[in-house]
Amino acid sequence: MNKQRQITLPITRYDRAYDIVVVGGGTAGVMAAIAAAESGKDVLIAERGYSLGGSATVAQVTPFMSVRIGDARNSYVSTRMQTFLEERGYTAPAWSGQPKTMFSPVTMSVTLEEMAVAAGVELLYGAAFVNTVIEEGHIRSVLLQTLDGLCEVETAFVIDGTGDAQVAFVSGCPYEAGDPEDHDYNQNMSLRFAVGGIDLYAVNTFLAELFGEEDPKNPHVYMAMEWKAGDNELTMLFHDAVEKGILERSDGVYFQAFSSAAYGNDVMYFNCPEAPNCRHTTDMFEVTQGVVDCRAAAVRLHRFLQTYIRGFENSTIISFAQLPGVRESRRIVGEYYLTVDDYNECRKFKDGIAQSAYPIDVHGKSQLVHPRGFEPGEYFEIPYGALVPKGIDNLLVAGRCISASFWAQSAIRIQLVCHALGEAAGIAASMALDLSCAANKVDGAAVRAEMIARGGTFLPSV
Repeated sequence: MNKQRQITLPITRYDRAYDIVVVGGGTAGVMAAIAAAESGKDVLIAERGYSLGGSATVAQVTPFMSVRIGDARNSYVSTRMQTFLEERGYTAPAWSGQPKTMFSPVTMSVTLEEMAVAAGVELLYGAAFVNTVIEEGHIRSVLLQTLDGLCEVETAFVIDGTGDAQVAFVSGCPYEAGDPEDHDYNQNMSLRFAVGGIDLYAVNTFLAELFGEEDPKNPHVYMAMEWKAGDNELTMLFHDAVEKGILERSDGVYFQAFSSAAYGNDVMYFNCPEAPNCRHTTDMFEVTQGVVDCRAAAVRLHRFLQTYIRGFENSTIISFAQLPGVRESRRIVGEYYLTVDDYNECRKFKDGIAQSAYPIDVHGKSQLVHPRGFEPGEYFEIPYGALVPKGIDNLLVAGRCISASFWAQSAIRIQLVCHALGEAAGIAASMALDLSCAANKVDGAAVRAEMIARGGTFLPSV
């Protein structure tokens, strides 16, 4: 770790204060901001980029994976978002029987922005978080780098929606990062990309012929391959491409691609490649090299597709994600620490503010580790205490950086869970201000009850 030192810089004080500042405009942050604004609070989202959505939009993480608990959707804001997408024709059926929300990152960014503005949330783009000003365990203001230079924004409460627990980290809250049993390595990160100009029906017909299946008679395409999953017809094409120098073996560590009418009739999004040598996603030199490596790998993968897969001959790469797909970096150590035992035992909590049956899913290991499978109707819950960092009384975190072990975090990092975590944080922050109490004194059961009162749906619990 680099050594810290004190320097003096000019600071411009923003001309207004806020009840709540949400740092980071990813989907968790947006849900938090909307829920807080609809609680009557004056809310600012400070986002370093120039659009909302984070992983869903800038990192191109589409679709929203299912939490596998039927029709229950804990976040009422997320339910509203789903309706918004459907009414405007921004979503389409998934490639498989599992319920997934297929969306274009472009239309998703428009959707989130319209919803936030309609709720009365103020947006500040081009505002990179720098630090916090703390007095006696209480954040008085946040420091943001903008075009005006270093800017101080006063606030009564902060929600950390950075995904990397950046606010909690610089504020001195305890945290973990990576797998403590494996050199503190983080999960593999990816850099997604999109390819256009594809003859999707030709691709699907080719894949059906390759696997000896019937002609699918539809244009929807799904492809996936991993060396560790064993050889099949697609894997053998990868082997041949590696032997001929078209691909490197690392390009086949994880390969996944899919189409949807939500993307357009000739576009596929790729949930790959993974960065083979980025082991610490909090080391920006490693992350930078990982991005460079992933772009080079994507070009190789596209050449492979043009060479081996009918329907890709006239295609082109049309976009790279402008944000790497980081699955796990820092995780706070909060008032409650979620563990694999919580997952395995399907634990329920009176202050459970999110429910899921999504499996433990760790990228970058020799094999995916699933300690147990869920029977139909089984699920686990995430308690409110996992959002509450230690050491700061007016801070909550939302998203994949909540308080959880390395393995447990891999089961709660998907976006629909993060929506519920964000919404809970927004409601809880509003309650803390109304009650003039610290975040750890808010009744999580009351937060859950308020989520339900606003339209969130939960399965029966304790």
